[in-house]
Amino acid sequence: MSLARLAISAFVLTCAWRGVAIADGDAKWDGTYTADAGGGSELCPEASASVVVSSGTFSIVWNIKAGDRLVRVGRLDGAVRETGFVVVKATLFDPLASTTRTALADMGDTPDELRTIGGEMKIVFTSDDTARTINLTSGNCYARWVAAGGEKKTTTATSSAKSTKSVVKAPPALAAGSPKWDSTYVLNTDSANDWRCPDADAFKQLIVKKGRFSFPWRIEANDERFGKVAIGQVDGSISASGAVKLRSWFTVTELPPELADGHNEATLAHVRTLVPTMKFAYTNGARQTKLSFGKLCAYELEDAESRARKNTYGTANNNRDGSKRVFDKTSGSSSNSVRRSGDGVSSSGTTSSSSKPPKGLANGAACTYGSDCASGECDYSKCVSSGSKQELGNGMACTYSSDCASGNCEYGKCASRGSKKDLSSGAECTYSSDCASGECTYGKCE
Repeated sequence: MSLARLAISAFVLTCAWRGVAIADGDAKWDGTYTADAGGGSELCPEASASVVVSSGTFSIVWNIKAGDRLVRVGRLDGAVRETGFVVVKATLFDPLASTTRTALADMGDTPDELRTIGGEMKIVFTSDDTARTINLTSGNCYARWVAAGGEKKTTTATSSAKSTKSVVKAPPALAAGSPKWDSTYVLNTDSANDWRCPDADAFKQLIVKKGRFSFPWRIEANDERFGKVAIGQVDGSISASGAVKLRSWFTVTELPPELADGHNEATLAHVRTLVPTMKFAYTNGARQTKLSFGKLCAYELEDAESRARKNTYGTANNNRDGSKRVFDKTSGSSSNSVRRSGDGVSSSGTTSSSSKPPKGLANGAACTYGSDCASGECDYSKCVSSGSKQELGNGMACTYSSDCASGNCEYGKCASRGSKKDLSSGAECTYSSDCASGECTYGKCE
C-alpha cells in the first residue's frame, strides 16, 4: 500500500466542517505554553517542547517515541477560536524517512495507525483564574501544555460565531403588527428533542412592541466548555387575530465547528430545515403563545403581568383584583374571601378592627388591589367602575369571561358560549366553555 500524504483536517473527517480556514484564530490565546503532561501509546504526539501561539495560530511537531529516541512523523497545525475550540490539521510527512519506516516496523506499527490518530485528533484551549491550558486528545493519546495567566470562563457564557464566516446583512424589519399583543412574555414550559433547537434562555423575556418581536437563535454546544453559540435570529409580526408571520435568518454562512462537533449531518442547511410556527391567543384572560419547530422543539409563554397575578393570588375562582370567590351554598351566591394578607378583609368580607381602611382612590388612579379603589375594582393596575366591564355584548373587547354577558371571553372579544359543552380532556374545542374543565388551550380541552 502506498503512503499517501495525510493533509486533511481531523475534524473534517468526522464532521464535514469544510471551509473553516486554519488562519481564523483569536489572539486572546497568544502566548508560550510549556509542556506539562502527556501519555498514551508510542505513536502519540510527545509533549516535549513548548508551543507558541501567535495571532491565534500554532504548530506542534508530531514526534513519536521509538525506544530511547524521538522520531518526527509530521506536524499539527491549528487555529484556536474565541471559545477555545481548535480547528486542527494533522499532516504526515510524505514520504516518511527510511529510518522512520524501519522504526515503525520494529515496533509492529503501521502508517495507517498514525492516520487513525491524526483523524481523531482534538485540541481544546481552556482557561481559569491562574492559567491557560492546551489539551490534546486522540484515542488513548493525551498531552497538555500550560501558560501562566488566565481568565475565568463559565460554561453558561454565550459565544458568538464571529470566527466563522459572517457576511450576512440583517434583513429589513418586518411590518408592524397589532399592538394588542404588546407585552413582555415569560417562559412557562419548554421541550427540546434535537440539538438544533434554540436555547430556552432566549425566551426568559420576549418583548413584543408594536406587534413585533425578535429572539436570537442560540444553540448549546455538545461540549459544555464552548457554551451557547449564536447563529442567527427569528423575527415575528403578530396580526390582530394572533396569527404570526415568522422569518428565520442566519448571521453565518456555515455552522460553527463548536456546534458541529459530535453531530451527524451537522450543517447550516440541516438547521434551516427546522421551520417555526407560532400563535398568540387569550386564554382565561391571559395572553399566551406557543412556538414550535415541528415536533422537535416547543416553547409556551405567557405575558408577565398575568404570570405575576397568578403567582400572587393563584388562578382558580379569582375576582379581577385577585381575591377569591367563595360560593355560598345557602344563598346560592358568591362572596369575596380574604384578598391579601394584611389587607384588613376577613373571610366574611367585613373589615377587622386592626385593618387599614381602603384608600378610596378615584377611577383611573394607579392601584394594586381592589381595596385601594373607591369602586373596589382594580383592573390592570388602574381603578375602574364597579362592574364597568361586565355584561358586555358579543364582539366587544374583553379581558375576562366575567366581563361578558355570555360568560365567555375568547381571543380578547366576548363570544357565544358555543354549541359544544362538557367535552372531555384532549377533545378538540373552540371555546373554553366547550370543555368540562373550562380550559380550551391551543384547540384542545385541558
